[in-house]
Amino acid sequence: MTRHRRIRGFTLPESLLALFLVGLAMGFLGLLFQKSFNILRVLDDKERARQAGRMGYDRLSSELREATELLRLNEVAEFRKINPQARMVDPPEAPIDPPASWSSPPAWTPLDAYPESVRMTVLYTTSDEALYRTVTAAGQMTRQLIVEGVNSFVCTSNPDNLGEVEIVLSVKEDKRVSTVSGRILCPCIKEEFR
Repeated sequence: MTRHRRIRGFTLPESLLALFLVGLAMGFLGLLFQKSFNILRVLDDKERARQAGRMGYDRLSSELREATELLRLNEVAEFRKINPQARMVDPPEAPIDPPASWSSPPAWTPLDAYPESVRMTVLYTTSDEALYRTVTAAGQMTRQLIVEGVNSFVCTSNPDNLGEVEIVLSVKEDKRVSTVSGRILCPCIKEEFR
C-alpha cells in the first residue's frame, strides 16, 4: 500500500499578502533611490556652481595681477597689460664718453623695456550667465568664453591702497545665488608702472 502524501502550498490569501509585502518593500526602496538621486543631483549642481565661481575668480584675479593700468572697474574689468608673447627691448648701449651733464645714467623704465606697441587691452564681461574675456592687441580683437554659470561680478579699487582690487563674483546654484570674493594686489600698478 502506498500512501499519498499531500503536498501543501500557499493559499491565495497568503500569496497575496506576500506579494503586497514585497511590493511595499520595493516601493520604499524606489523612494529611497529617488531621494538619493535628487540629493546627488543637487550636490552636483552646487559643486559645478562652486567650480565655475572659483575658476572665473582665479582667471580674473591672476590676469588682474599682471595689469599695468586699470581702465574701468565695476561690473566690467578693463585693464592694460604687457603682451606675454612680447619680447623685451634691449636697453640702449651706454655711451663710451658720457656727457658732463650726466651725474648718473638715465633710468631704464618698464616703458622703455615694453613700449606701447606690445601692450594689450583686456576686458572681462558677463553675458547670458557666462564670463567672457575680450583681448585687443595689435589691432586685433579676440573674444573667449572663460566659464559658464557666472551671473555677474563686481571689481572695486581700494582708494586707500593703490593697486588693490576687490573682486566679488556671483554664481547661481539651483535657485540660490552664492558669491566667491577676495582681494588682490596689482604689483605693476602699486609700483606705478606707466
